Amino acid sequence: AITTLNPATCDDIRRQSRPLVAFSPEVRDLRESLHAFLTQSLYRHYLVETMWVKSQRLVAAVFSALAHDPGQLPPHVRARVGPSCSLRRAICDYVAEMTDRAAVREYHRLFEFDMQVLP
Repeated sequence: AITTLNPATCDDIRRQSRPLVAFSPEVRDLRESLHAFLTQSLYRHYLVETMWVKSQRLVAAVFSALAHDPGQLPPHVRARVGPSCSLRRAICDYVAEMTDRAAVREYHRLFEFDMQVLP
């Protein structure tokens, strides 16, 4: 396609209505077959879907709990709240920085009782 167009400038390429670089039909078919397999067997596997739904609930619950009672936020996160950073933005950034394990620990900190700290 590039040889046929014989572009002289970048604008010649930008004006094209279709991509100039693409897979060959054989490679495109292989890619589509692989994508279909991965979608069915990996991306949409029922165990992956289950974890996806759980993670959405976990993040929503953590965010909601912290927004409802900001006193549960660590001091360094609360310190960010001000004219240039809303409470919701500070919570969002705090949650976004968490690893998966840290998010689960935060959920447990907010919602589970620790029998070791009870009198």
